[in-house]
Amino acid sequence: MLLAILVPVVAFFIYQLIGALAVAAMVIPGAVSDAQSGAAPDVAEVMTQLTERADLLLIGNAIGQYLGFGLLVFLFVMLHTRQRAQFAYVRRADTPGLLLAVVGLFVLLPFNTWLAELNNALPLPQAIRDFDQSQMEMIEGLLGNLDISIGLALVLVALTPALCEEYLFRGYMQRQLER
Repeated sequence: MLLAILVPVVAFFIYQLIGALAVAAMVIPGAVSDAQSGAAPDVAEVMTQLTERADLLLIGNAIGQYLGFGLLVFLFVMLHTRQRAQFAYVRRADTPGLLLAVVGLFVLLPFNTWLAELNNALPLPQAIRDFDQSQMEMIEGLLGNLDISIGLALVLVALTPALCEEYLFRGYMQRQLER
């Protein structure tokens, strides 16, 4: 039980640390004005690099997820058993399951849209609405400044978190809690 709680917490901190270090390694060299003199980077230039190069943030996030979530969980699974795939519930998707997922997507999409409209109709304080708007602007700005292909963006934004987080939570953590 302790490992079921401790491993995700440790994995989250390692993911954050590795992701931040990866982003820093990609951003800081571009922000140093005189690399030969060994001058410290200008903070304003670092912030400019971070806002203009959103792709670096996504790449750093993916590196952090694969190493912090994926590799760490894989090492813990190796400590538990030799049947790694079975332990972490890794298996090939079956056709009925995929068809059910597609049908579920089309059935739940209108319901999800209705819930979004209902959420917009709720009387929320202006501070929450302003915060929500600023978050939406940040996400649109991030996605609008990508200098990568749509395929790579989908891998970094959708596939990487899906694989790594499912492996951590549904693969490792669920198995530990069942035990």
